[in-house]
Amino acid sequence: AIMMLGPTGYPFEDFVASIMQEHGYTTQVRQILGGKCVTHEVDVLAEKDGKRLMIEAKFHNNPGNRSDIHVALYTKARFDDAKLKNNLDE
Repeated sequence: AIMMLGPTGYPFEDFVASIMQEHGYTTQVRQILGGKCVTHEVDVLAEKDGKRLMIEAKFHNNPGNRSDIHVALYTKARFDDAKLKNNLDE
């Protein structure tokens, strides 16, 4: 059923936000955050009990597809750039 959310990742981002809401978080999707170096589009921002989370949701609608290691590394770099300026938690 999740693979039927495609072909774009936007419905999957909304689905992830809904899951977070069910766990008591307030959420925003597809937000632009300024970082120290550049701006970043964040798939889901979630907040609960003063804790703010930045979620990068990767959607693949073909079995066996994976995100390469460089995707995880640039996502971490984006988080590090946006973290302090936007009061995000690890």
